[in-house]
Amino acid sequence: MECKAAPRSDPKRQDWLGYRRVRDLRDDYLENRHKANPPEKFQVRADHFLRLFNEDFNLKGDKALSRRTLQFYSSPQAQLMPLPIYKDRHTAYYRFPEDYERLGVIWTLRSKFYFPIELIRSLLEQIPPDMYAVIADWDESPQALLDMIAMDKAGFEPEDFDRYAAAKSLLGNETTRFLIRDYSPSETKKALLKKLDEEHTAARKWIESGRGIEFWRALIEARRAQPELGGRTGKGAMDEP
Repeated sequence: MECKAAPRSDPKRQDWLGYRRVRDLRDDYLENRHKANPPEKFQVRADHFLRLFNEDFNLKGDKALSRRTLQFYSSPQAQLMPLPIYKDRHTAYYRFPEDYERLGVIWTLRSKFYFPIELIRSLLEQIPPDMYAVIADWDESPQALLDMIAMDKAGFEPEDFDRYAAAKSLLGNETTRFLIRDYSPSETKKALLKKLDEEHTAARKWIESGRGIEFWRALIEARRAQPELGGRTGKGAMDEP
């Protein structure tokens, strides 16, 4: 039997074309958003907005974010998302990328880390929009995320976290020990630098001796021989009441 193509006026075909245009706009915006003349932001119909979000976050079936949940996030009870823009009186539209990236943060905090609504609302007041994408892709612990938000609010930069991680790996809990002893800032700095020099010298000698390289190679071989551990827990969505 010969299959006939759907007529151009077919509602399903028009809906598919509309959604494909939304994806094209999304791709163009994300690819060129940091250029001198970035693409314009745009508005997305609610059903296309949800479909795009669920596809990007790989949420399917009962794990997919529902329209009911999205409406709850905009409700006076939750106050997590801004109200949508209504056109033709009844058709809701959301803003891209603002609403989309904000929803990514809400979903991450709610469904991945199980933060309560009140805490999420408080955190959203502290998180600048340029951090939304970082949080949506967060793979470290919830406590590390809270620390990062607090330190960003205090005016620290991303490189401060890198230096902190490097210093902590050498100093261990030594920093805390000095700080709780009520040392002066100069005394603390002097003690930590001394400890850092000692640890740096020991690590350098360990590598120079060849023992460090032997250790790294043995560790790589040991990991290759180990069975693969189970994958990380997949992303899931929680439907709100």
